[in-house]
Amino acid sequence: MAHRIQQFFLRILSIEPNREKRARSIAVGMAIALSPLLGIQTPALFAAAFLFRLNAGVVFAVVYAVNNPWTMVPIIIINYFLGELLIGCLLGIDLRPYDPAWSVWVTEKIAHYTGMKQLCFWYYCIGGTIIALISGILTYIAIKTIQDITVAKPREDNHPK
Repeated sequence: MAHRIQQFFLRILSIEPNREKRARSIAVGMAIALSPLLGIQTPALFAAAFLFRLNAGVVFAVVYAVNNPWTMVPIIIINYFLGELLIGCLLGIDLRPYDPAWSVWVTEKIAHYTGMKQLCFWYYCIGGTIIALISGILTYIAIKTIQDITVAKPREDNHPK
């Protein structure tokens, strides 16, 4: 299994030969995958690829490798609880009265099936945006560092002059 994951990421890295563009594409893909853009991730990734001149194939592969049916629920829960922790607990701001009308219906359904009461749409959006921005920046730094480490250093010329 680990070998298959390694091969998958090696294929992604080989799609884009330009190292800077590859790092930006992977970072933006990670940010979109962890963002609160459920349902519009595909248009968002193609828009980002077009606007920032990224490799759409790399962005697409990263978005759906990270956010898929097995990881979607944990990502949503982490996004929500980070937003609730930062805005609701630390800052003491209750954003529930400002939820859009359609989100009240959704949160009532979620509460019915999970037992979680008083969910807030804005906590999810704010937490997801913070996680997306931080993960995008950290991913960019990590990919750039990995690429710099793995680049073959030029050999010194050992021929006598």
